[in-house]
Amino acid sequence: MNNKPCTSGLKELDALLGGVKLGDNLVWEIDSGVPVQFFVAHYLQAATQGTSQALFVSFNASPQTVLDRLSPHVSLTNLVLVDCFTSGKGNDEAVFSRFYKSGGENPVARVIHVKDPSDPEKVRKVLNEFILENNPCGRYIFDSLTGMLELWGNESS
Repeated sequence: MNNKPCTSGLKELDALLGGVKLGDNLVWEIDSGVPVQFFVAHYLQAATQGTSQALFVSFNASPQTVLDRLSPHVSLTNLVLVDCFTSGKGNDEAVFSRFYKSGGENPVARVIHVKDPSDPEKVRKVLNEFILENNPCGRYIFDSLTGMLELWGNESS
């Protein structure tokens, strides 16, 4: 297994952290008004170079919104978007599910719709399949741990 650190996409951060190693978790605690897209875009740019793929798990934004935000910064061909929003916070409302009715998959990015994102096992299954397809080195981002916990509850629930 390769123990060589990967990049976060930001040289200054890599210098502080010594790079991102396999198994590392980066958690950004972001105050309102802070442009989280800056960090996400740089990380995904680095993660999707060449033939490497990255998984973006969205609990807080529709697939079209995520793709619109990321497309100026990231190679969408190497991005797999896991949509936990449409059938989660989006409540399968027509405005969000229309994305799938109007052609379904984005021709550039692969989009996986989790039909019951309130079940952690359904989301875990998608993550496991991604890891199996892309080796353990596949990188992924969750757009919001808060959004995930709103669907899943906490340990006491």
